[in-house]
Amino acid sequence: MPVTRWAHIEYPGLPVEYVMEMVHKFYDEYYFRPKAAARVVWKAIVNRDVPRLYVEAKSFMKLRSQRNKASRKMKEENALKAQEIRQHERVAKKARRVLRCWFDRFTIG
Repeated sequence: MPVTRWAHIEYPGLPVEYVMEMVHKFYDEYYFRPKAAARVVWKAIVNRDVPRLYVEAKSFMKLRSQRNKASRKMKEENALKAQEIRQHERVAKKARRVLRCWFDRFTIG
């Protein structure tokens, strides 16, 4: 099941992955505070909404897992892209060096 709830926030100079990571971190830090969790559970017990809370908690944890997996996958893809770019830059630099040597050899001699 694809993740449909993403952070659609973009800031100039900040990568989208970083913004997504911070949004997920906020959700985790907010909803997993002992006081917030106790309040939600207490209200569910008092209002006899425990089954509904269970369904919502299960749904939230599933979504959280999907977001984390997608975030990790995006990081890995970006790391691979960066690695490929560095590799291409090294090859291009070496090729320029070889061409410069050949050019110098035939123009000077």
